[in-house]
Amino acid sequence: MDVFYFKDPKFNFGDDLNAYIWKEVLPKNVLESPDLTVVGIGSILTSERLEKFVGGDRKIAVLGTGVSYGTPPSDMSAWCLAAVRGPLSAAVLGQPNLSVTDGAILLALTQNLYTKQDKPEKIIFMPHRSSLQRGSWEPIATELGMEYVSPQTDTLEILRKFGEAKLVITEAMHGAIVADTMRIPWIPVTIHPHIDEFKWKDWTYSMGLDYRPISLPSISADDFIYYQGLRGNMKKFGIHGTDTIRPGQDRKMYLDYLSRRFSPSYEQLHHLTKSIQHTRKAVSKFARITKPLCKANARRALGQAMKSPQYLSGQALFDEKLLRMQEAIRTVEKFVS
Repeated sequence: MDVFYFKDPKFNFGDDLNAYIWKEVLPKNVLESPDLTVVGIGSILTSERLEKFVGGDRKIAVLGTGVSYGTPPSDMSAWCLAAVRGPLSAAVLGQPNLSVTDGAILLALTQNLYTKQDKPEKIIFMPHRSSLQRGSWEPIATELGMEYVSPQTDTLEILRKFGEAKLVITEAMHGAIVADTMRIPWIPVTIHPHIDEFKWKDWTYSMGLDYRPISLPSISADDFIYYQGLRGNMKKFGIHGTDTIRPGQDRKMYLDYLSRRFSPSYEQLHHLTKSIQHTRKAVSKFARITKPLCKANARRALGQAMKSPQYLSGQALFDEKLLRMQEAIRTVEKFVS
């Protein structure tokens, strides 16, 4: 058996969980199935990632995977669709019964990957990997007494740190998913405009939660101008931050969103933002002057976010979803037997 997932050369926590969880929770006959590919944790149920498997010789099993960053493969009729991440992914596939939750919930069944302290004291702040390319929030988080955790840190080290946490403030979705799985309250925030509400709401709806992240301000004038450029360009495609998707919309509307949000034309956003580079250079002196003010504003906003309402799925629903994911594993077991 092999596991298919996105491998970021700089590492990424959510994707890298695949390297640890499956070998802990899958039965021996699945692990030893030579012609099986498990499509694992991540937003990879797309033609861009999986079309190469359509009509191939390998057996394909989908376990807790999500749709996003594109539209689904052309033909999955021969695959074992055991579970998808949530109701939005299931709606896009036209199979609402497949909605379970993210495969990372299976972390709860592992014995050796993390230890949760009896009286955790730390508050963790985790940005999304996209935000790492801009100004650093680490000094601000540290000033506020938080532990800054990059999603590009070693997976086991992140799990160790989460075991010491009483609260996780996160822009990264799997920061929230792992916190919820470890039964740690969490608070969603956004810094970068490209945070994808489809995948977030896919998962939060699966766990009986909403997704209303706290928008944190830019920590520099340069970042502000860059992010405003992205937001303006996104609006041209009908994307309005994290308030475009609604629960209960039909398949056509979700497909339309994905087609617009991740179309080749959308990729032009990255090129369009280059047009603001000259403006950024012109305001570089202004950026230096206003830097202390921007950081003070960001520090105040993050401090307020710490006091915001906390998220945590209900225990009964969590237990139900974990049980259903175990049933999905048994479905895969039958598929390979």
